[in-house]
This record gives sequence, structure tokens and C-alpha cells, in this order.
Amino acid sequence: MDLSVKKQVAVWERVNLELSGVMFNALNHLDFANPSLNISAPTSFGVTKTQGNSPRQIQMGMRANF
Repeated sequence: MDLSVKKQVAVWERVNLELSGVMFNALNHLDFANPSLNISAPTSFGVTKTQGNSPRQIQMGMRANF
């Protein structure tokens, strides 16, 4: 789940600032990668040790409109 928030703030008549924030994987859910299917190593067969998605990332920005 991604989340985006924007806010415009008036500075003068024709100038405003736009503040924004974006969160990717906002709830920080973990999706596991595909398990190992190597039958020559029976102790690791069917075991997954890696994360399949990206962890939470946050971006913030500011933009001047005139």
C-alpha cells in the first residue's frame, strides 16, 4: 500500500508552495521471496531467507509555483 499527501500554501497572490510526501510500502508488509528448490542441499530445500519486496521508503518534496 502506497500513500501520498500534498498541501499547497499561498505565499503571495501568484506564488505558492506545494509540499508533498510519498510513502512506498506504507504498512511495511513483508513479502518473502521464492524458496530455494535445490535438492542437493536438503537442509535448505524449501527455505527462504530473503525479502521479496522493498522495505518502506519515504520521499519528501517542496515545489514553488509562480
